[in-house]
Amino acid sequence: MVISMGAPNVVRGKSSTGNLSATEAIENNLVDIFCSDYYAETMLYAPFILERKGLMKLNEAVNLVSLNPAKALNMDDEIGSIEIGKKANIIMVDRIGDIPVVTKTIVNGKIVYSLELER
Repeated sequence: MVISMGAPNVVRGKSSTGNLSATEAIENNLVDIFCSDYYAETMLYAPFILERKGLMKLNEAVNLVSLNPAKALNMDDEIGSIEIGKKANIIMVDRIGDIPVVTKTIVNGKIVYSLELER
């Protein structure tokens, strides 16, 4: 069984309907996957929030939105992590303060989006 929770729950800091807090579930090692639920952008923010709060290492938190869902779908042999032989679909992320920003999107090994941040 795979336990999935909505990433917006982490970003909001609580359930929008008063249900279980995703942060509390993570503290008890009960979450395998984040789903976008009703707000897809939170899939990017949630791992960084977990890292900032000291609840998970960033690579472990990113697995909640990448490798773990691929494993749940039995697709981890082709997607979900950066490995030889897997599809080269990657986003590169930088931070502006505490806010993660996608700076490059690579699909099938080709850059399809690029943003240069001013520093």
